[in-house]
Amino acid sequence: MMLLLEGLVPALIAALSGLGIGGGGLLVIYLSAVTSQPHLMLQGTNLLFFIFSSAAASAVNGKKGRIRLRLAAIVSLCGAVGILLGFALLKAIDPVWVKRIFGWLLIVSGLLTLFKKKKKEP
Repeated sequence: MMLLLEGLVPALIAALSGLGIGGGGLLVIYLSAVTSQPHLMLQGTNLLFFIFSSAAASAVNGKKGRIRLRLAAIVSLCGAVGILLGFALLKAIDPVWVKRIFGWLLIVSGLLTLFKKKKKEP
């Protein structure tokens, strides 16, 4: 039964991710609930998940001409710098606090999304 659950939950998370719901955050929550892996390892798994899903989205949108390459390069460079700074900061913070901060970030993000007013279409 557990093996079936271990296959179905990630598949459901991947499907939700394909629909635009933050699958990486859901994956971290699931993995932290069922494994004893350190949170840093789970965040790495989340990033790996994001790399594959964003690569697929980039390929599809690039083929359709929806990507502005100059802007994408600037955003990528800023993201790389942010990763380095974030990793340095992460090493200085107690892992328990990292878990708490991440949990609150997910809660606030979810609430903002839930209560965001939709723009009326003309």
